[in-house]
Amino acid sequence: MRWLRHIARQAVATAVAATFAAGGAGAFAESSTNLPVLTTVAAVRALNPEQAARGYPVELHAVVTFYNLSEYWALFVQDDTGGIFVKLTATNHVRLGDHIVVQGTTDPGDFAPMELATNIVVERSGPMPKPHQASFEELASGVDDGAWVEVQGVVRLVRPANLGRTYIEMMADGQRLSMLVTTLDPSLAARLINATVRVRGACYSRPNSRRQIRAPWLAVTDGSDIQIQETSLAEPVAVDFTNFLRYDPVRHYGQRVKVRGTVALQQVGRALYIVNGRQGLRVKTQQTTRVALGDLVEVTGFPALGQYTPILEDATFKRIERQAPPVPADVQVDQLLSDGYDAALVRLRGRLLNQVHGWRDLTLVLEANSLIFSAHLDPDEAGDERLARLENGSEVDVTGICVLQPLENWNPSINSTSPQSFQLLLRSARDVVLITRPPWWTLERMLYAIGIMSITLLAGLMWLLALDRRVRRQTQIIQDKAQREAVLEERSRIAREFHDTLEQELAAISIQLDTVSAQFEDSPAIARELLELTRNMSRRSLAEARRSVWDLRSHLLENSNLVTAISEFAKSLAACSQCQIVVATTGEQRKLAPALENNFLRLAQEALTNALKHAQATRIAIQLDYRPQGVRLEVSDDGIGFDPLHCPSIEAGHFGLLDMQERVQRMGGRLSIESQPGRGARVIVDVPEGAKSEPPAAPPTQHELPLEAAV
Repeated sequence: MRWLRHIARQAVATAVAATFAAGGAGAFAESSTNLPVLTTVAAVRALNPEQAARGYPVELHAVVTFYNLSEYWALFVQDDTGGIFVKLTATNHVRLGDHIVVQGTTDPGDFAPMELATNIVVERSGPMPKPHQASFEELASGVDDGAWVEVQGVVRLVRPANLGRTYIEMMADGQRLSMLVTTLDPSLAARLINATVRVRGACYSRPNSRRQIRAPWLAVTDGSDIQIQETSLAEPVAVDFTNFLRYDPVRHYGQRVKVRGTVALQQVGRALYIVNGRQGLRVKTQQTTRVALGDLVEVTGFPALGQYTPILEDATFKRIERQAPPVPADVQVDQLLSDGYDAALVRLRGRLLNQVHGWRDLTLVLEANSLIFSAHLDPDEAGDERLARLENGSEVDVTGICVLQPLENWNPSINSTSPQSFQLLLRSARDVVLITRPPWWTLERMLYAIGIMSITLLAGLMWLLALDRRVRRQTQIIQDKAQREAVLEERSRIAREFHDTLEQELAAISIQLDTVSAQFEDSPAIARELLELTRNMSRRSLAEARRSVWDLRSHLLENSNLVTAISEFAKSLAACSQCQIVVATTGEQRKLAPALENNFLRLAQEALTNALKHAQATRIAIQLDYRPQGVRLEVSDDGIGFDPLHCPSIEAGHFGLLDMQERVQRMGGRLSIESQPGRGARVIVDVPEGAKSEPPAAPPTQHELPLEAAV
């Protein structure tokens, strides 16, 4: 019949829509607000939430099917087209069965449109309308929301509720249906358990926030709406604990049974776990009587199928006697993955991974034999200091009720029926016993140390980069300073040479010219000799100036090797003098460090200049010997020679030998001078292999010169 009633309601909704479009007629009357007045329940129920929120005026002639003036100020009323919920704005004295006129406006409601009543007029009291014989499927579909219905089923649970009402659960069409009775005689309540009854009431749909139905329930005014069809006179069947776990559904289905066991855990108002030895049983009960661990209780309830072992539903219990708390079974984690320990009291060892505080309980996450499982504790015990002191990584013993977790989405094609995991229900904080504390070197501390080391290394690297930048800057400064000092030294050397050569030569030329001028008229011959001498002196001054310019430019080594540079310099000097200069090399020529080649060139230039300037030589030999152990430069002449022990000093204005000594010292070599008066001179410079030229040093005094003299 459900489909017929649904078609009828659809027809009413279609008619309502058509009436709206036509301007309102029939079940509507025009109001001052230009919204039609709705006069039937079907017209109100046909509105969608947006339309109902506009507040259409309503005037219904209906019968009261339920009223509750103590809490909700609410009514359910019924007319020929259906039932609806009416919210009162003030107390109205009505009774069940009153024929009333309800005036008010529409409201979207939580599930279906309802009426907000502004005025109620009681016309008369009369008989109740005939209820609709509803099935659980119709109630759950929402079609009968607000309607006056009658349902048949077997009562499973009767318990007191708030405000003096009674909460009843029954099995209707194999489904659990709840009802709330405003007034119920206690004597009737005692006879309802396991009785087949017919209940009349208003259907109330409990919705969610998306206006979807969650569960239907019945609003019943008093016990007169409950008719017992068949009373269960049989006493509950006493079943042995062990035999009950070997549950035979054909034998005990639908019957109340009694089982005795020892209390292992109580979740007040939700469940009770009892054990017998190593076997456990879960009892679903809403009874709030508190019992202690170890109490022997007798439980009366309805057998039902659990995930792995039978359970008792809608149960009540009573204490028989007090006993010692049950002893847990010591097990390994792999033993619990069998259905023999479902609902049993067990104890096992694991490692604490984390503690999670929820709004309902405290969850301990543990690991044992590479299997992760959880242990749950009621919030009342979650604040225990012993649990607060536990550190992650601690090894602990945990005691609790084992609850096996089944395979999700099981189907008959899956052969395995073994549990996939489990969880423990702890009784108190004392069920967690610390065995060993975690090692100090934990993963968290290791990551913390790695973080500190990384930061330190990064800071060190940044410091090294900054230091390298500073070193480079300081090195550049030192190089610039060394270059400036080298320039200054070279300028000093040139100044000394200019002083010894150009200045003296120019002064001599000036004196000679004065003499020529004085002797030119009296002694023309002498004047011509002096003039020729002055011309020669000018040539030497020009050669000295050219050599100094070459020293400044250093172009010889830039464009050739050391031997070629010395040869070019010797050729230029030979062209300006009557002296024969010979350059020879021995050994395999090789490229030397630029600083060494420059010093060797300067030493050769100085030795040649001194031989031409002071020795009056006619032949000069330059020998450059490339040896495996080093390089030797030898300059010899056939000049007048001198005594090396009494050579001119710095105080006398002679800097040539001093400059040569400084260069040889910077190269890490040795300078030897061999000469005798009238027998020429030989200058020898030995520099070992791998030597490097050092920055210029302060010039040593005359007595510090380590010259090796050989007479």
